[in-house]
This record gives sequence, C-alpha cells and structure tokens, in this order.
Amino acid sequence: VEFVFLVTGCSLGGVLRYLMMTWIAEAHSSRFPWETLIVNMLGSAFLGGILGFCSLECLRTFFGIGFCGGFTTFSTFSLQNLSLISRGSWGLVFLNCFSSLTVCVGVGFGAYYWLGGWVETITIGDFFGYWTWGRTSNYFWRVESWFGFGD
Repeated sequence: VEFVFLVTGCSLGGVLRYLMMTWIAEAHSSRFPWETLIVNMLGSAFLGGILGFCSLECLRTFFGIGFCGGFTTFSTFSLQNLSLISRGSWGLVFLNCFSSLTVCVGVGFGAYYWLGGWVETITIGDFFGYWTWGRTSNYFWRVESWFGFGD
C-alpha cells in the first residue's frame, strides 16, 4: 500500500512539474531559470507544510516523498547551472545557487513551523460551512465543521 501511495504521488508531482515549468518558461523568456526556482520553492513550501501539519504516515509518503519528490527537481537545477557555466554566466550561476538555497530552505522551514509549531488550529470559511483543522492532544488530526462532522 505504501508503494502505491509513493508511485501515485510521484507520478502526479512529475506531471504537474512538467506543466508548470512549461507554462512558466513560455510566459517568461529569460536567461535565468525561473521555472526551476519557482517549482522547487513551491515544492519546498508544500513539503515543509506537509511535514509540519500531517502526522499520518501514508499522507506523508504520498505528498512528502511521492508528490514533492516528483514535483521538485535537483537534476534540472544542476543541468541549468552547467548550461550557465558553459555560457560564462557566472553571475547567474551564483544567483541561481544562492537564491535556490536560501529561498527553498527558507520557505520549507517557514511552512513547517507555521503549520506545525506556531499555528495549532487553522480555520477556513467556505460556501458550505466553516471548517477547522487542528491538533488534538495526542497529535492526531481531526476535522470539524458546522454540519457536525467530526473525527
């Protein structure tokens, strides 16, 4: 079962990465690899949020290892840096490495602590009611709403 979660998450993450990187590259023609930085930043934030928010191992496997593993890409980051080096664009290499490290680690760290440590309950209002997600004392998640659904 864990393997199925992993494969499904990785497949969905890879397809979404391809679509987002293609869309960003078409929308912004630049020598700087914005598409990889943005995808890795979003994946880092999502991974940090999942690890901080969710204690269920099957969801951590699906989203954390599978989806984020398929969505983010270190190999493309490395290849794009080699391409920049071959063109002599050392400033862009430094900018790409520095921004990827600081931004991706920063948003991942921030999402982890925001969802896992600083916020005990998240409340979202929508058309159908008022949903609340929060940690219980034994660190399992519960969902409650105006409609009386719970645990």
